[in-house]
Amino acid sequence: MIKTVIVDDEKQARDGLLQLLKKDSEIEVTEVCANGVEAIDAIRRTIPDLLFLDIQMPGINGFEVLNSVDRQILPKTVFVTAFDQYALKAFEVHAIDYLLKPFSDQRFYDALNNAKVHLSQSELYKNSLKSLLKNTIKEELKANSGHFVATNFNHKRLIIKNSGKIILLNTEDVVRIEADNYYIKIYEATGKFHLVRESLIQIMERLPKNDFIRIHRSHIVNTDWIARIDILGHLEYGIYLKNDETFYTGRTYNRVIREFLKG
Repeated sequence: MIKTVIVDDEKQARDGLLQLLKKDSEIEVTEVCANGVEAIDAIRRTIPDLLFLDIQMPGINGFEVLNSVDRQILPKTVFVTAFDQYALKAFEVHAIDYLLKPFSDQRFYDALNNAKVHLSQSELYKNSLKSLLKNTIKEELKANSGHFVATNFNHKRLIIKNSGKIILLNTEDVVRIEADNYYIKIYEATGKFHLVRESLIQIMERLPKNDFIRIHRSHIVNTDWIARIDILGHLEYGIYLKNDETFYTGRTYNRVIREFLKG
C-alpha cells in the first residue's frame, strides 16, 4: 500500500482528492489535512510515501511545509493548486507533478501513475543503497575491531510543539535551553521562550552537532552566543553570553568546555 497524505485548505478540494484516491486499491490515505501545521505533524508522524499538497494556504504554505520536514522523510510530492505561477519553483523543490485546478479525472490519474513510477524507482534505489550500506558497515566494523560510530545528522530547523501549536525555529536564533522540572525552556534571541515537554538529552539529539554544548545539568547554550569563558578554578568555568547572561559549569561538564576550547 502507498501511504498518502492530502493537504488543502478547501474542504471541497480535500473531499474531491479523497474520492479519487479511494478508487485506487494501492492507495491508503492516512491523513487529510486542512493546513500546513497539520501537514507537518502528519508527515512527521506517519512518514507517508506520497503527498498531494496545496500551495497557497493561510499560515504555512506548501513550500514551507516541505522546508519544515527532514529531507530523509519527505514523501514524493504532487502539488495541487489553482495558481500556475509556482510551477517552476515546484520543480525546483523536486515535485514530481503539478496539478492545476480545475483538472480532469484523467489528468489526476496520469499524475498518480507518474507518482507510482517514481516510487517504484525509489524503492529499487533504496534497496540497492541498503545493500551497499550494509556491506560498508561490515567493512567499518572489521576495520575498527568491532567499534562503529554513527554520525549525527545536522539539523538547522527545530520543530517543537507548544500549547497545541507546531513552531518552527531556526537553531541559530536559539540562545540557550534550560531544564525546568519535566519541561525545558527554549530561549530565543528576543528573550521569548517556548515551554516544551522534553528532556535536555532528547533535545540535544535534535540540535546541530557542535553548535550547542551542555554546560550544566540544567543548561545548554548555543556556542555562537558565547562571548567569553573565564577559568574560575580547576573545577569551574564562567560562561558569558552576548546577551549579558552568565552561567557557571557543573563539574560533570568541565570536560565538554575543555574540548570546546581546543576547537
